[in-house]
Amino acid sequence: MTFTLFIIGVLIQYLASYHVFSKPILDKFVNYTFIHRNFLFLGFPFFYIGYFIKNSKSLVKLSLPVLISISILGLGLLLGESWYNYNNPQENGG
Repeated sequence: MTFTLFIIGVLIQYLASYHVFSKPILDKFVNYTFIHRNFLFLGFPFFYIGYFIKNSKSLVKLSLPVLISISILGLGLLLGESWYNYNNPQENGG
């Protein structure tokens, strides 16, 4: 459930950043920061993930190479998105 809430918040944020909606009223509505950056879509998922990691020892069993691989993948995705936004300024994603 928390992952779903987080994905919904991120989806709303991307829809707002890339101005996907053709109707100005929808585009203006999703561009309000409080619509996607609030406790329900951003805060609660991270609080719950922290609570889950604390009470469940299953995630702690990941080996160091797996954690490093996940970190490198996340960094690569971040750099890829930044590169895309830098090379496509007309889409106003950043």
